[in-house]
Amino acid sequence: MKTFRKKSNKISKGYRLKPETHKLVNMIQRSINGDRDEAVMAACRAYFNSIQLNDSEIKKSSLIHQRRVI
Repeated sequence: MKTFRKKSNKISKGYRLKPETHKLVNMIQRSINGDRDEAVMAACRAYFNSIQLNDSEIKKSSLIHQRRVI
């Protein structure tokens, strides 16, 4: 039994990406079994989450360092 996703109307923005970036988007697209928009969104979310995780780790380590200095 096939499942069909509801297609949404998309507005093309015409962003110019390097060929390497297109290859990465295609790899992500295949791994999540989605379209280009979903692949870019997944990559952006993963990058944003990694930034938040790194920021929280940096804050924790700076707090530990401050406690040692005091």
